[in-house]
Amino acid sequence: MRSFYSGHKTFFKISVIALLLVILTSGFIYVYRLRHELLRTRTEYQQVYEDMRNDIATLEDELISQGSFVTDRMTGDYAFVVDPSIVRLNSAAITTIDMDSPITILAGGHLYGSPYNEGNPLISNTVQNNIDEINSSQANLFFSLGDMTYLPSSESIRGLRSTFLDKITIPIFNAVGNHDLKNGRTFYQENFGQTYYSFEYGALQIIVLDTIISHCYIEGHQLDMLDVVLENALHNDAIKNIFIFTHKLIFLEDDDLMGRANGFCDYGSNFSYLRDDILIPSSFEKPIYIIAGDVGAFGGNLSPYYYQYPNSNLYTIAVGEGDSAADALLKITVDGSDVNFSLLPLAGGQFNDLSTYTPAYWILQPH
Repeated sequence: MRSFYSGHKTFFKISVIALLLVILTSGFIYVYRLRHELLRTRTEYQQVYEDMRNDIATLEDELISQGSFVTDRMTGDYAFVVDPSIVRLNSAAITTIDMDSPITILAGGHLYGSPYNEGNPLISNTVQNNIDEINSSQANLFFSLGDMTYLPSSESIRGLRSTFLDKITIPIFNAVGNHDLKNGRTFYQENFGQTYYSFEYGALQIIVLDTIISHCYIEGHQLDMLDVVLENALHNDAIKNIFIFTHKLIFLEDDDLMGRANGFCDYGSNFSYLRDDILIPSSFEKPIYIIAGDVGAFGGNLSPYYYQYPNSNLYTIAVGEGDSAADALLKITVDGSDVNFSLLPLAGGQFNDLSTYTPAYWILQPH
């Protein structure tokens, strides 16, 4: 009996050991196969990822090519230099000034204000409430930096005219925004004219760009305009400063900063080319100021913004409205070669000097 029990116990031990060996062997085989599968999957994923990056690069190249085609096809008849009266949005007289006369410009983007105003055909309350102050500024020019209304329609254009454009005694111009074109480019052109243009005003070269037509790329006929007008301005001794007005902040390159604007360029932009090949070299001869307005909708996000590129006279600035205490207009005062910036609060906000609102400042702000 004892011998039987002892033999049974031995058999049981052997069975357990065999079972453990089977389990361990199976485990090793499973781990090996899993590792092999993971390596294979990772390799396949890397290949898929690279293929996707190549596809995206191809699509971006096609987009740029199509952007040039679209720009030429849709706006190829635009004049590079225009009489400012044909692109002025209101009937305010454009004062003729001498070359050495001081000039004051007001600018602000996203004039429809808060995104929650989507059903309101009027502009932001903060702008409407300051029409008298805007008029009393005695500015020579006013630049809307895009997105005057949430959704353009016959009704919203009438509202824009009756509540703002016809009440402002300063000539108003617009750097077209994505919302301005939501009812189609033809509708916008019928109401306000071409979407990019240039003109001289006193000792200033004014350039207005359309950053919507080619997805933030400045291409085709519009790039030709920029090249020609800048070249002429650099050779014109009477021109002391160059101002470029846009809607999109095409100059943003930091992902964090891009995420703080009202909207970003889905496919990037060709600003690095413009900056390095055109703008910075030109700025060595005459200062260039790029002023954009697709900011401020969410209570002062990235508004105001200021940056001077190192070792150059290229400046980028942004300001926009959002029906908040942070709303302000940019006031530009030019006297000969001297250019000064200040902020005109629209809702009681307190501001530091514009030059303090640098990328480093904004990266430290919560959002």
